[in-house]
Amino acid sequence: MKQEDIVLLAFLSSCLILSNSIIVFTDNRLKERAERKKREAEEKRDKRKRPAKRSRRS
Repeated sequence: MKQEDIVLLAFLSSCLILSNSIIVFTDNRLKERAERKKREAEEKRDKRKRPAKRSRRS
């Protein structure tokens, strides 16, 4: 194996590792966003179920 081949191999493997970590990072962010939206939707639904507190005016 020539030195150029080894350098190319090292470069390509580092690119692969980098792209894989970017994919994992993006996937985690999308999961967090989906969970947050789900939680917000549940909170809105819970607010609708509870009757609104009416202030009594004297």
